Amino acid sequence: MDFVAILCILFGFSTVFMQRTLTDLETMRELNQKAREQVKRLQENNNLLAEENQKLEASGKKLKEAEASLAKISIAQGMNLETLIKQVEDYKKIQENVKESVKDQILQTLVSAVMNSDMDHDYVIGPNEMGLLCARLKGIPMVKFNEEKFTAAMNEVDGSILQFSKHHLTDDVALKEEGIFLFE
Repeated sequence: MDFVAILCILFGFSTVFMQRTLTDLETMRELNQKAREQVKRLQENNNLLAEENQKLEASGKKLKEAEASLAKISIAQGMNLETLIKQVEDYKKIQENVKESVKDQILQTLVSAVMNSDMDHDYVIGPNEMGLLCARLKGIPMVKFNEEKFTAAMNEVDGSILQFSKHHLTDDVALKEEGIFLFE
């Protein structure tokens, strides 16, 4: 009987050892699977970065070509590249100032159209004045006018010219986001 007891004890220990080994193997399989998934994600990200790198290299090449072209132009005109770049920057500033001036003139035209459409001079555009106002706004050059958005915005402020101007004409962010008036 002692021999059978010893065998049972040995089988018990070996079973515990085998169970622990199997558990460790399952854990290793799970870790291996997670590592494979992470490697796959890293490869995908690496591929995306490689594509972006190629695009950046192409852009850098184009920039160098443009710089070489500017250098040739500046040599042909007898000026150095820095002077040419300064002139281009000055031109951009002038162009921005012109755009801002034109935008201010267009806004003044918009305000004039709104004020001239207020026939009873109560600073409120009523339903009978809305048609004339929309016709005037459609006729302003260099402005795309969205009548539906305009009508909705005027209804929100009960036709009040002052409220409309405050919320929709003086705020540059609102002008761009709302799309009532798009400057061409």
